[in-house]
Amino acid sequence: MHRMKKMKTIKTFNLKYLNELLNRDNATLVGEYEKLNSTISIHFTCNCNTNYKKVFSEISYYGGAFCKECTKKNTSKKMKETCLKVYGKIVPYLV
Repeated sequence: MHRMKKMKTIKTFNLKYLNELLNRDNATLVGEYEKLNSTISIHFTCNCNTNYKKVFSEISYYGGAFCKECTKKNTSKKMKETCLKVYGKIVPYLV
């Protein structure tokens, strides 16, 4: 039997998708956008009330709608969770 390859889901970078991402990350959109695409800079307010901007595709694929500081915190938290899950302990330099 042949296995079918899983097809990649094509993202549509529109206002509906942007609002889903912002709601997921508790961020607020700043300004209005007539046209959206994957390379447009999106201005938003992070959940810590910091104004920030990221390219739409970065919000979608890399880190979410968070400012630089919150992104660092989320990265550290995820690294600790992964180490705990995989190795059963947190690596000392992550503490």
